[in-house]
Amino acid sequence: MKRKRTWLLLLLCLTLLVSACAGNTGTTEKTTGATESASGTEEKTDDSWSKIEAKGKLIMGLDDNFPPMGFRDEKNEIVGFDVDLAKEVTKRLGIELDLLPIDWSMKQNELDAGNVDLLWNGYSFTPERDADNTLSTAYLANDQVVIVLSKSGVTDLAGLAGKTLAVQEGSSAQQALDAAADFKASLRSVVPFRDNVTAFLDVESGSSDALLIDKVVGEYYIAQKDEADYTILGESLAPETYVIGFRKGEVAFKDKIEETLRAMKEDGKLAEIATEWFGSDVTIFK
Repeated sequence: MKRKRTWLLLLLCLTLLVSACAGNTGTTEKTTGATESASGTEEKTDDSWSKIEAKGKLIMGLDDNFPPMGFRDEKNEIVGFDVDLAKEVTKRLGIELDLLPIDWSMKQNELDAGNVDLLWNGYSFTPERDADNTLSTAYLANDQVVIVLSKSGVTDLAGLAGKTLAVQEGSSAQQALDAAADFKASLRSVVPFRDNVTAFLDVESGSSDALLIDKVVGEYYIAQKDEADYTILGESLAPETYVIGFRKGEVAFKDKIEETLRAMKEDGKLAEIATEWFGSDVTIFK
C-alpha cells in the first residue's frame, strides 16, 4: 500500500512538471508573437525617390485634352504649363520624362496600379484626394466656374434653372457640383464628358446650355476664340488649388519634386514658365 502511494505521488509530480513546461512554452510563443506583431507595425523605409532615380525616368499621368495645363498642339505633340514644369524638373533631376495620357476618370486606378508615377495636370486639391494620396504643396490657384454663350442671356447660376449643364467626368468640377446640392437639383440635367474640349463643343452647338469647368482652363479656351461669344458667370462654385498627386506614403518622392520646384522659384524659372503661358507669374508655390 505504501509503495502504491509512492507511485501515485511520483505520477502527480510528473503531471505537474509537464503542465508547467507546457505553460512556459505557451508564454514564450505568445511573447514571440507579440514581438513579431510589434515589428510588423514598424514603418517601412520610404524609397520612393530612390526607385524613380534608379529607373531613370518619371511617368507622368495626364489628361492630354486639358489646355493650358496639358494638351496636344497642331503637331499632335503634348504641350502645356504643367508639361513645361515637369520637363524642367526632370531635366534638373537628371531623369527622363515620359508623358502618359490617361482616362482622367480612372486616374486613381492608374496611380494605385503603378502605371504612372504621379498625377500632374491641373490636379485639384480635394479632401478625398488628400485622404487617398500624398499631395504636394499647392502651386496654382483656381476656381470652378460656369461658362455660357453670351447670347443665352444667362447672367447668374439661378438663370440656369431647368437647363442642361456639361461637366468633365471624374473631375473636381463634378465633385464641386455634387457638393452644391441645391444648384444641381435646379438643373434639368447634367451631361458628363470625357474631356473639357468636347464639353465646350457641346455648349457651342447648343446641345448643352452651360459648362462647369476650371477657370484656368475656361479662360485659356475662350482666349483662343472670340471672347465676346462667351460669358463666365461671376459666381464660383468652389475655389481650389492645383497640386501634384503621389501614391500614399511616397513622401521622399514628393519632397524631391518640391525641392526642385522651390529651386526653380528662387532662380526665376518658375515665374518664366508661368509668364509664357499666362502673361504673368500666377504661381503660389512656397
